[in-house]
Amino acid sequence: MTNTTERRRQRDAAIESSVRGLFADWTGGTLDKWAAYGAIWAHLDSRQITLRSIRRIASDSGISNDVINMRRRDYLKMGGGGVARNAAR
Repeated sequence: MTNTTERRRQRDAAIESSVRGLFADWTGGTLDKWAAYGAIWAHLDSRQITLRSIRRIASDSGISNDVINMRRRDYLKMGGGGVARNAAR
């Protein structure tokens, strides 16, 4: 395994850990829902994590795929969404 591959895996693990922490903080009541989702969507919009990974992590926290899809739509309707939203214009 190359150093680049190892660094990529470490970065991906760190991003997933960050997203897990954001969901934990929100479900634990220490972080506002939209602050958590905003930070999570920022990772998605900058292509640091996939929606599939977010759904998997959310499911581990007891949040369904339907809720994640709904929150993403809500976020985009509120004007969020860096790369993906701008690419569609």
